[in-house]
Amino acid sequence: MLGRRAALATLLTFVFALAAPAEAQDAQRRRLNAQVFDTVTRTVERQYWNEAGLDAAWDARVRDLRPRAVAAPDETALYDVMTLLLDPFQDEHLNVQGPSVFEALALAQAPRFSAGFKVRQRGLRHQVTDVTPGGPAALAGMRPGQWLDRIDGAPFSVPAMLAAQEGQTLIFGLADPDGTTRDAAVTLGPPRPPEPARRSQAAADGVHVLAWDDFDEGVASWVDAELAALAPGTAVVLDVRGNNGGSMNELRRIVGCFVPPETPLYVLVARDGEPQTLAALAGCRPFAGRVVVLVDELSRSAAELLPTSIAEVGRGVVVGQRTAGSVLLSRQTDLPDGGRLSVSRADLRTAAGTRLEGVGVTPTVETVTTFDDLAAGRDPALDAAVAVARGE
Repeated sequence: MLGRRAALATLLTFVFALAAPAEAQDAQRRRLNAQVFDTVTRTVERQYWNEAGLDAAWDARVRDLRPRAVAAPDETALYDVMTLLLDPFQDEHLNVQGPSVFEALALAQAPRFSAGFKVRQRGLRHQVTDVTPGGPAALAGMRPGQWLDRIDGAPFSVPAMLAAQEGQTLIFGLADPDGTTRDAAVTLGPPRPPEPARRSQAAADGVHVLAWDDFDEGVASWVDAELAALAPGTAVVLDVRGNNGGSMNELRRIVGCFVPPETPLYVLVARDGEPQTLAALAGCRPFAGRVVVLVDELSRSAAELLPTSIAEVGRGVVVGQRTAGSVLLSRQTDLPDGGRLSVSRADLRTAAGTRLEGVGVTPTVETVTTFDDLAAGRDPALDAAVAVARGE
């Protein structure tokens, strides 16, 4: 009997020894979750531009969601809860991203495969924004506008996709805009060289096209150099379709290529209510030719402010689709677990008093290039912009 009791005691000791590290890890996870959630709520309450949004409904969400955030078993669950916290603001510049997203983006700098599509997170879901004609996703039936909800039976995430390998077949669960669901079996192809982030080409006699993906450091100098190299009398199309925006100073320098320096462009209103006027910056050689700005529904932030500025001062024409309506100025804050919080710190209006947030820019000439157009080698939106630039 004593032998059995001793064996049982030894077994229980062993079981408790195994359980102790797991309990310690759970406690550590809860402490970290609490730190992350509290950092998010404190930062939003101190920095978000619109205090009116920090009302009783916000307080209730913080109170109701904090226990769920603290109890979240992993990063995905934690950041889903914080997305629920911030989504009611309906502000794309107010968002959180977990550390695994940035790890995945680092992996994407040296891609191991090509899938042939791009996605954008909208709340707790991801939407396909771009599909390469003839690429793996297109061959599997994926199209822009579909919701990408699952990957190999699990909830879709960018890190899960980027962990795949060339030749692997991934089963994506898709939902059409009308709610119809379907699966797409995408066999990942070999890595493809990335398209240059800045592109310059002659489009027709007397018309040149400049396209770039972001308003990152140095893009204004590139635009200046490209414009200076054009023959006198050349018209230019500034193609910012799919452009995510970026630096306000780079934007102001680019606008300064087309209007006199110190021309008032935008008015910022921060939380203290004190307006600040931002003007065009010097540094670009003046360009006197005709200007057309080409935009689409994926043009965001600085890529919406550029066409508005050009149009408001009567310096050019806007062609394409209505833009995203996401222009608030934001700043990022590092979170305790390696994630990041983006907070909108100022409202923005144009010098003429136009507010674009949630509205977007409506082009003077509306036209669209569809996936079927691209698959057939057509770009009617660019053709329309070139025609306007030629004065047709």
